[in-house]
Parts: sequence; C-alpha cells; structure tokens
Amino acid sequence: MHLRYSFLFGTFFLLTLLLMNSARAAGTKQYTNIGKAVWGAFECASLATKINNPGEHKRLYRYGYGQGQRLITELTREVINSEEMSAVAPMAMMLLLDEANSDFVLEKFYEAAQDSVLDEVYRTGDRLNSSDEQSAIARTKFNVLNCKQIGA
Repeated sequence: MHLRYSFLFGTFFLLTLLLMNSARAAGTKQYTNIGKAVWGAFECASLATKINNPGEHKRLYRYGYGQGQRLITELTREVINSEEMSAVAPMAMMLLLDEANSDFVLEKFYEAAQDSVLDEVYRTGDRLNSSDEQSAIARTKFNVLNCKQIGA
C-alpha cells in the first residue's frame, strides 16, 4: 500500500516538473516549495489527529488544501500541448485539468501523506505499536517535523 501512495506522490511531482518546464525558471522553485508545503501540512494534519489535537488538524489541513488549490491553479494556467500532456500522464493530467476533480486529487494526496506518516507511527518493523507507543511516536514526529510552524 505504501508503494502505491509513493507512486501517486511521485507521479504528482513528475507531472509538476513536466508542467514547470514551460514555466520560467523562477517559477520552478515556487511550485516545488508549494508542493512540499502541501505534503508537509497534510502529514502534520494526520499527526495532529493522532495526538488528539483537532484544532491543529483543522488548521494544517486547511493550509495544505489551500496551498494545493493554489498549486493546481498555477499549473493549469501553464500553456502545455495536450498531446504532450496525454503522452506523459493521461489520467493525472485529466484530474489536474478538471477543476471539478481538484478536490478529489487533493483528497488522494492527503490520504497518501497520511498513510506515509502514520505507517511509522502504527508499526515499528513488523511489530504493531501499542496505543501509548503510537501516541508518543506521533507526538515526537509532530515536533520533529515542526508542524506548529507550518502555515503559521
């Protein structure tokens, strides 16, 4: 399952990079930073839920979602040949270019970030962690990822 979400995340960034080729070089770093902000905010929102902090979850999810909408909007403004787009990643392109599906795309990335960050919380190696261990690991990750600073 983790591999599936890594593939989805990788496809998103590959797509981002391909779309950015038509943008100015200065915009490339901006898009990359926005993409990292979306992923980080979604990871932290998931950790906030695990440590029972609904206020932080809501703040971080909203920030990640807003940055994701911004990224999709910026990417869809780029002028890209439709043949080039469909040759590279047809389904991902269709999802990104269809504004009605931007919610779907962002929700899938939230799920991917959540699965990625919580995989290490739920398990240590092949062993399932106890509830107390999960809470402690989630709290540590929340602090190490500096989640309180994201979107602040």
